[in-house]
Amino acid sequence: TGAVFLAVPFVNSFATLTAVVALAGAGAGFYHPPALAFISREAEAPSKGFAYHGIGANLGIGIGPLIITAGLAVSDWRTVLSLLAVPLLGFGVLFAFRGPADSNDQKASEHSLGDVLTQLRALVTPVCLGIIAVYVFAGIYYRGTLTFLPQFIDTLSSLPSLDLAGESVGAGQWLYSLILLTGSVGQIVGGHLGEHFEIERVLLGVFVATSLALLALGGF
Repeated sequence: TGAVFLAVPFVNSFATLTAVVALAGAGAGFYHPPALAFISREAEAPSKGFAYHGIGANLGIGIGPLIITAGLAVSDWRTVLSLLAVPLLGFGVLFAFRGPADSNDQKASEHSLGDVLTQLRALVTPVCLGIIAVYVFAGIYYRGTLTFLPQFIDTLSSLPSLDLAGESVGAGQWLYSLILLTGSVGQIVGGHLGEHFEIERVLLGVFVATSLALLALGGF
């Protein structure tokens, strides 16, 4: 993903920009499965590990647009986006030096494609499919919120805009970032609860509480 951002200064057409964005998205998508597997296998307290991992995501999604807005006040978008390659490549080097134990690598390499397919077929059960369905709808809600919340806030709010490095940041953007940062609190609480209680009970409580909040939101 970092290498893709290094190509941003050479973007000279909409088609090229589309390819760069698509490759960056693919790289980010490839990151999640091995990263979560890494946490589940290597962390002494996996639930807390997932929590802090999620906090990093919330910080990036919440503060990222504000940082980019400030960067655009002093430079062009090609330079700002190419600078994102620096931390990404840095994390790549970090993982290269701090990977799973050799025994885990050896164990993973012994699995054939047939073994993997057999394990995947074992997951095709009503319970597993039900869990996937729940998270599909959770993903629709989450992505829908991220996409439309700034516009929703701008429509209903009379809050003032903020000046950030000479650039005006509307209420929809800065309040949106603030709301996402509060999600970090939920990450910490959820991580600690997951270490002390059964995961199923914690998830049940989270989904019930979230459902009630969505019903309340519908009243507006």
